[in-house]
Amino acid sequence: MKIFKAIILFGFIIGALLIVIGFVAGGSISGVKDVFVWDSRYVKQENYLIDNSVNEIEINSDSRNIKINKTDEKNSFIEYYLYENKETIGFELNNNKLSIKQKDSRFKFPWVSIGGATKKVSTIIVNLTNDDVKKLKLTTSSGSVELENIKADFLDIKINSGSLKIENGVLNNTNVSIDSGSTTITKLTTNSAKFDVDSGRVSIAEIFGEILDINIDSGSIRITDNNIKKNKFKIDSGSIRVTDKREKNKIGYKAKTSSGSIKVFGEKYNELSDRLELFEIIYEINISSGSITIS
Repeated sequence: MKIFKAIILFGFIIGALLIVIGFVAGGSISGVKDVFVWDSRYVKQENYLIDNSVNEIEINSDSRNIKINKTDEKNSFIEYYLYENKETIGFELNNNKLSIKQKDSRFKFPWVSIGGATKKVSTIIVNLTNDDVKKLKLTTSSGSVELENIKADFLDIKINSGSLKIENGVLNNTNVSIDSGSTTITKLTTNSAKFDVDSGRVSIAEIFGEILDINIDSGSIRITDNNIKKNKFKIDSGSIRVTDKREKNKIGYKAKTSSGSIKVFGEKYNELSDRLELFEIIYEINISSGSITIS
């Protein structure tokens, strides 16, 4: 712990010294700002036009945010920037599949970061004109993934450290794996959705569909309006809070917690074990340490 604090303190000291040196040397506020905000070092590249034959897109990124959204433009295209000569982004089209790979050759000290770039230049933006792309596979080592108004048959997302945001998505089959980070969904319609999170939070405002499977080692699940028929939640350490507005007599439960509490529509239980085959809507919930609340 002492070593970690020393490293953080070292980072602050270096940052403060850079500011002082910048002003002493006659630098302006904007000049000193460039030390911490690196946008000026990024160069806007020519948009990559997506061929009309593409029905699958795969993106693999070392250090970029990824955003997929709809556009009113005539053709689908990709917007991106590159950091000086230390980054590359490659495009490969093969059998209607477009593969995009970003590599970052910059050396980064793992604990201290003095500056960075804004989302404007650090995001790969995929603009789609229609719903012809049926499969999306998105991987980023460090960054966020955002999807807005997207419809697809298959979505696969892997994030080592970052966040996921889905707004108004129609995604038949969804697989999400996050080592550390948060998931925020405003509205999602799905046949089957699975979320595996090592450490983080899953927050869903509104969801519709057949199957929802969430597994979190440490964190929480919050669902404001749940309309899924088959729910399976597992948390080693954390909490689950779900609002279900459907008829209570149509819902069956199989829930237990090793150390915590279970509360369903105001009633407290040590364990719930209904015959799930008799119910239209089911919840299978297991928490090693934490609380379950369904209201």
